[in-house]
Amino acid sequence: MKRYRLTLVLTFLCLFLLYPLSTCMSASEDEDEAGQAPARRIFIHIHSGITTYPVRKVLGMIITKSGEKGVYTIKGNGMLEGNGIWKLDLTFFDDKGKEAKSLKWQYLREQGILTPRNKEAEDFSFPFSNYLLRTTINMGLGMIEGQGVSPKTIDGNAERLADNQWALNITGLTDNGERFIQEWSYDSKEGVLSPIQFDH
Repeated sequence: MKRYRLTLVLTFLCLFLLYPLSTCMSASEDEDEAGQAPARRIFIHIHSGITTYPVRKVLGMIITKSGEKGVYTIKGNGMLEGNGIWKLDLTFFDDKGKEAKSLKWQYLREQGILTPRNKEAEDFSFPFSNYLLRTTINMGLGMIEGQGVSPKTIDGNAERLADNQWALNITGLTDNGERFIQEWSYDSKEGVLSPIQFDH
């Protein structure tokens, strides 16, 4: 049970904040199919090596556990509601799109206080995960802000496809209305994470 709890916590960290392991960020602009405002394409390169081993290991564990439990989609959402208050959600869905589990927190950034907002989150709010989440959220937001981006929302999505393949992405909106996006493909059998767009 403790291992499953840790898996859920690490799922949240990966989907909501992969930014602490970013090595570079680029700003090419594209317009999406819906004709919305141009989005800044960011580049987060999670290459092989010691510095990125934790996120690759965690991602592999998340995908494996999700597959074993019949999860086909994982969504992570964060929204800044003012005064440094973030609302954070992590939701798992089965192959029919039915919600299997949802975890919700409130995070007071200045005070470093992470509070469960539903019973499911309470079950996973043991001291280690609480500390791990707070530390990683602060690191991630700091890295984003260090690149001149002031995020208002951050969303992560992982979708299970055929033949061990997954599609992953993070999107966000800044406080001045600028959108940003990063997309990957993931081969769960080989453990290979590849960015859809590249830094060139």
